[in-house]
Amino acid sequence: MGNPAGVRRDFDALEKRRMEAMRLLGKGLNQSETARRVKVVRQTVARWAKEFRVGGKLAMKKAGRAGRKPRLTEADRQRLQQLLLNALDRYRMD
Repeated sequence: MGNPAGVRRDFDALEKRRMEAMRLLGKGLNQSETARRVKVVRQTVARWAKEFRVGGKLAMKKAGRAGRKPRLTEADRQRLQQLLLNALDRYRMD
């Protein structure tokens, strides 16, 4: 399920797929045929259709980043990077 390890999700393509599914449903295609055409399982189309009924087009928009949000601030990350580089320099001198 999902993407193979190391492969990033293409959120724009996923949004286009959801919008295409809603367009096909709007033309009268059933969920099974819509799922075949957009290459997902029928249950996914059913979930998208329910979300579309509740939230409209906004519910079909891309989700944004995946996964946990970083706990380190950008400043913390840069400080950590500098500390590691300094430690590496000291290690090389020994």
